[in-house]
Amino acid sequence: MRDSRFFRVAVIGAGAIGQSFAASLFKEHIDEISFLDLRETPGFLTDERYGRLSRIHELVAWRPDVVVECAGHNAVATIVPQVLREGFDVVLSSVGALATPDVRASLSSSARVGGSRLIPIAGAVGGIDALSAAARSGLDVVTYTGRKPPIAWSGTAAAQEVNLDELTSPQVIFAGTAEEAAIKYPANANVAAAVAIHGLGFEKTTVTLIADPTIRLNCHEIYAKSKSGELRISMSNEPSPGNPKTSWLAALSLQQTVVNKVLGVQWVT
Repeated sequence: MRDSRFFRVAVIGAGAIGQSFAASLFKEHIDEISFLDLRETPGFLTDERYGRLSRIHELVAWRPDVVVECAGHNAVATIVPQVLREGFDVVLSSVGALATPDVRASLSSSARVGGSRLIPIAGAVGGIDALSAAARSGLDVVTYTGRKPPIAWSGTAAAQEVNLDELTSPQVIFAGTAEEAAIKYPANANVAAAVAIHGLGFEKTTVTLIADPTIRLNCHEIYAKSKSGELRISMSNEPSPGNPKTSWLAALSLQQTVVNKVLGVQWVT
């Protein structure tokens, strides 16, 4: 049996997000990191610090302390249920994948079978704990507004509907439910999804997405009205250095969630 002080983390997906996340973990006293990636081995995996798992049964045999998803919606629908059924907790970064009812049902049933937990990250926004608490008293309204510079919307559905390069004032590019937002903007709407799962759900959470040429940061606003009071949260985040569609804080949230899960809460002294 492995020493209880020896920690292993398996990461689903060896793309840019997975690489960046793995590099950050070595600063957190994580002993071994392996990637579950069904594609050809990316060049960076020649780094001897990382292991490579190419099948679910290899992950099972390796016995990680936690599995972290960094591979996108398709992996959430196809790989994560298998991991949950094998009894491993999974930290979920692609929270927007939960907008699809069939995916939610599959993940829930797989977790029950395996006696495991799915742990969605809060991502680029704070106050999720307060929103969850307010939901216990009964929520009447939950709205989320996401405002990002035009470059953050390049390559998305917005680029087909709006000339992002010529915007001179803020432009609403989406207004609808959190479910619709997460499906239409899978790379931009993880915060909307996080708000939905901790509040009124995907169909009752109202979402507005804005392309704003007057700002540089990614801005998030949440409003909730409940029996216990009103909640207003406003945050302005630096974009991720490698991906302007997401906030740097989202990567830090993933890192913190995993550290808390594996090592426990680290007190500031």
